[in-house]
Amino acid sequence: MTRQQRGEFFRALHRCVKPLETVAASHTERAAEAAADLALYRYLRLEFEAAAEGFERAASAYPEDGYLRFCAGTALVEAGRYLRFCAGTALVEAGLAVQDAHDSDELVGQARDLLRRARRHLEAAIELEEITPDVFCNLGTCAYNLGDLGAARAAFRRMYQIEESSDAANNLAIAHAREAQELQHQSRAASLASRERAHDLLQ
Repeated sequence: MTRQQRGEFFRALHRCVKPLETVAASHTERAAEAAADLALYRYLRLEFEAAAEGFERAASAYPEDGYLRFCAGTALVEAGRYLRFCAGTALVEAGLAVQDAHDSDELVGQARDLLRRARRHLEAAIELEEITPDVFCNLGTCAYNLGDLGAARAAFRRMYQIEESSDAANNLAIAHAREAQELQHQSRAASLASRERAHDLLQ
């Protein structure tokens, strides 16, 4: 899509916003559908938290719809990843102040909260038989960023079983590599602790 086409696309979408907002604010049977349409618009504009709220509203109206749960989870994953990126950017800036470091920690905490919410939605989508590579990819991403490497590995493996793509294989390899790295760090820490105890005994 060219820049001009993209501009025309979003102008066309923007013309739909006010009518959809009117319907979404009403108490008609179409309100939840309008909320889902608005959520998609917010998602395309990279307004991920606002998109998640709309998808969550639609999902509460249609609790048996696994796809809406998937959409809510996906929007929350993107929101969480964006906050983690912001936190990482703040940490590498030159002359990081104490207040900046505190703000960065707060962003990381907010990101984890978003990822936990995303995980609940994605797990619910799977329970509702929304079984696609994207569901397991996003679930694995949540688990990976939350430090649950076993769950990340299991999700990425399931993704690979459904779709033997290079992306699925790469995600699974990254999860295995991260787990190996964690085990290596634990081994080194245990070795250092053992040396310190031996040194104390010789004193």
